[in-house]
Amino acid sequence: MFLKMRKIRKGTADVNATNWPVLNLNLKKQRVHLWIVSIITLVFVLISAAGSYQAYCYSESVNFCGKLCHSVMNSEYATYMNSPHARVKYVESNVGEGADWYVKSKLAGLYQVYSVTFKKYSRPIATPIHDLRPARETCENCH
Repeated sequence: MFLKMRKIRKGTADVNATNWPVLNLNLKKQRVHLWIVSIITLVFVLISAAGSYQAYCYSESVNFCGKLCHSVMNSEYATYMNSPHARVKYVESNVGEGADWYVKSKLAGLYQVYSVTFKKYSRPIATPIHDLRPARETCENCH
């Protein structure tokens, strides 16, 4: 389409050749093609929705947080797994409730992915971390 429009502007193409294709559902061949495209699109959307949901569930798991996302914090993950807090989902205590905390944590996680990928984090990781959520929002829900 881009090349055809360019030729039209230059005056080297037939202007009438730019009409949209006609979809005539009275023709059996076009109906069959429309059904095939519709079914393929529906299957793709369903698979994408299921895959997105599975990716969301996996990104909320302790395994994702401890082994993949926070791989630089292996000792903290091992301590967490052997502590009384191991029965509490990591996401419940660190991400927070609601869509706003979910979005904030995922956006912050993008910088963490960048830092881990390009090894931009400090060694050893400094403690205490001052920009964590307040304890009243995390710990006091259970304690």
